[in-house]
Amino acid sequence: MTEMIETREERQETSPGLYAGIFLLSSGSLLFEISLTRIFSVSLWYHFAFMVVSIALLGIGASGTFLMLFPRILRGEPRKLLFIISLLFSLACLGSYLIANRVPFDPIKIAWDYRQLLLILLYYGLFSLPFFCSGMCIAAAFSRYTHRVGSVYFADLTGAGTGCLASLVIFYIAKDGQVVTASALLGILAALCFLSNNKKRLALIPLIILLGLLIWLNPEGMRIRISPYKGLTTALKYPDSRLVKTEWNSFSRVDLIESPLIRFAPGLSLSYQEPLPSQVGICTDGDNLSAITRFDGNPAGLRFTSFLPSSLPFYLSQKDEVFIFEPGGGLDILTALHHGAKRIRVAEMNPLVVGMINKYYGEFSGNIYHNKSGIEVVIAEPRSYLRGSEEKFDIILHTTPNLLGAASTGIYGLIEDYRFTREGMVDFYRHLKPEGALCFTLYLLPPPRIELRLVSLFLAALKEVGAAHPQNHIAVLRSWGTITLLLKHNPLGEEDIFRLREFARERRFDLVYYPGITQGEANIYNRFPQPLYYNLVTQIMEPQTREEFYRDYPFNVTPTSDERPFFYHFFRLSKLPQLYQIMGEKWQPFLQGDYLVPIIFLQALAASIIFIALPTLFVAKRGKKKMKETSRWPAFLSLSYFFFIGVGFMFVEISIIQKFILFLGHPAYAIATVLLAILVSSGIGAFLSDRFLPSLKWVIAVLAGLILLYMVILPRVQGALLGWSMPLRQVSAVVVLFPLGVLMGMCLPGGLRLLKQIAQSYIPWAWCVNGCASVMSSVGAIIIASAVGFSWVIGIGGMVYMIGWGCFFAVERGLARKTKLSP
Repeated sequence: MTEMIETREERQETSPGLYAGIFLLSSGSLLFEISLTRIFSVSLWYHFAFMVVSIALLGIGASGTFLMLFPRILRGEPRKLLFIISLLFSLACLGSYLIANRVPFDPIKIAWDYRQLLLILLYYGLFSLPFFCSGMCIAAAFSRYTHRVGSVYFADLTGAGTGCLASLVIFYIAKDGQVVTASALLGILAALCFLSNNKKRLALIPLIILLGLLIWLNPEGMRIRISPYKGLTTALKYPDSRLVKTEWNSFSRVDLIESPLIRFAPGLSLSYQEPLPSQVGICTDGDNLSAITRFDGNPAGLRFTSFLPSSLPFYLSQKDEVFIFEPGGGLDILTALHHGAKRIRVAEMNPLVVGMINKYYGEFSGNIYHNKSGIEVVIAEPRSYLRGSEEKFDIILHTTPNLLGAASTGIYGLIEDYRFTREGMVDFYRHLKPEGALCFTLYLLPPPRIELRLVSLFLAALKEVGAAHPQNHIAVLRSWGTITLLLKHNPLGEEDIFRLREFARERRFDLVYYPGITQGEANIYNRFPQPLYYNLVTQIMEPQTREEFYRDYPFNVTPTSDERPFFYHFFRLSKLPQLYQIMGEKWQPFLQGDYLVPIIFLQALAASIIFIALPTLFVAKRGKKKMKETSRWPAFLSLSYFFFIGVGFMFVEISIIQKFILFLGHPAYAIATVLLAILVSSGIGAFLSDRFLPSLKWVIAVLAGLILLYMVILPRVQGALLGWSMPLRQVSAVVVLFPLGVLMGMCLPGGLRLLKQIAQSYIPWAWCVNGCASVMSSVGAIIIASAVGFSWVIGIGGMVYMIGWGCFFAVERGLARKTKLSP
């Protein structure tokens, strides 16, 4: 590649203020993106947050199209243009949030109000504007400063990495609209950096002060509007209810509520007629409502817990050592205390839950979350904790924490859950004592699917550990609103089965399955027209009917794995007509996370085709005279290169984030650590590419090989380092990912330098293609992973980079041949 010599004028134009401005704007853009995912997870539901933000990010691609259609914008003074765009970014952040917060959009209303579909489009338009502005700023900087494109990209990526890091901290000190305002403030500071006139800079001071006041005061209009159909809003509508306290951290909002509605005892036997102890509601992200129960320190006052289906393992197993994970308000802890557990280990992933209960209701709850004699609390993902421990337990217990669970929409299809995979069940099994039991209680949510997948996971895990007859280790029973599934380390014996039957009879629970059950024993107390759950579960238990059942059932209930950790993904395209009939010929139930993924992808694909195709109108309008600077074939190959590196980057990034969730113990920590490592190291790679101008075709070849190597060695490296402390694991993650990021960061600047030699005016188009490819591949990666696993996604990412290498090699070789033929 031809070396570029920088003129004095070019050096003056690329002063530190330019890079500082791009750094701040990119930081504000990524902070705004993360704040939207958090805000909409609370105000609506997480999957609509994913939907809105995914489509809004196409604003970055649209910015490249806009600059191609209106190239005169780039002909003015570049710093003035960047200044104006940064101001517009700040205005768009505040304006889009304030307008959307007043738009009466709620996905639940789609069932009866078709205008909500139009409001979704309004959301797309509103939230694409800030990304359109930030994308235009970067595209304009690439176009005008191609001699320093690596340094510009360095500022962009390191700014985004810093915004990611800031998102981990800022929600501890700010909330909802305050974070949006902070994003807007970063845009104003970027505009300040782009100005070279000190007098003009002074004119921005009042704006900075105004935004600072908005952050400090957080007026009512900036506060989040929560859907009236979420658990928090429902509870507060009840007479004499009040919101006690709200706090945020980087991945959740936790609310404490006092309300007469709060009565949390999942599946409580109808035989229990006494009042429950007083309770206080606790919910996460405006939903997942559970309760903190009053406990005076005397286990005898917790008699009601013996009438809960989740108390079953305490009647079939020893109960000295108990492991409880994600207990929410702590009901499972109280159950263990009442039944005489001597040592209770609690793993809670959200430190905010533990902290708020201790701070505001410590005495009320009996200080169950304070580490004291018999109870030890750890802030950890349960599998991550168990993998670093040699302990074995008599009972491992988990109950779904949602007192409105029976009315839940079940919209969790996009969530990866490494607790509920085949490997997860094996981890739990291996930490049971020989007579130990693993027990899950969850709400019934028809049509049956969640409980059936859990049964299939039990069977798959038992098969993996070598159980001769896996079905002999499992028992299932049902109350009026919950279902409890139990797995014993050793097969259930006659004494176990006798106790199980007595437990169910005394509490009027329905038996669903145990080894040797007959149909006449099922569906006695809480009756269905047919013994539905018995029929379904027994078909899975029998090896002769299992595979046929998996094939014919309308939902995908086959076992999930760490490669495909989407426990709540039940979508089967081939069964849509059958499902439509089952759902009463209504399409609204399909507005769930797993059904929305292909819809989001098709929307992104359609928008991307429009954005990528529109600049061809501009190219055609230029006429043959202007087209002499290039030919269609090299231009097509160059644009294809940017498409493939966009796809490759996102496939690799998303897969690696997933691979680090278990290693780092929480999705939020994995996202922050991996994004920070990849973005910053990629920025360094971009910066180095300006200085050393490496031969890009060899960089891409090495990168593709390194990606494929990571597929093999990453699990082994993580396994070897799992015993390290969390800070050391995070540092090791950054070190491991650094070489990969450096090579990935060199690809886009090198491609832009090549494109400059073909047609510099196509740089915004290349930015559009790369942005659209990134959005489509972020959704496409999830679709592929749900089908074949994340290892395939990262492998495909490496192969896509190789296709990009082929495009680059062909263009570079053509240019070299053209140069050689020139006189």
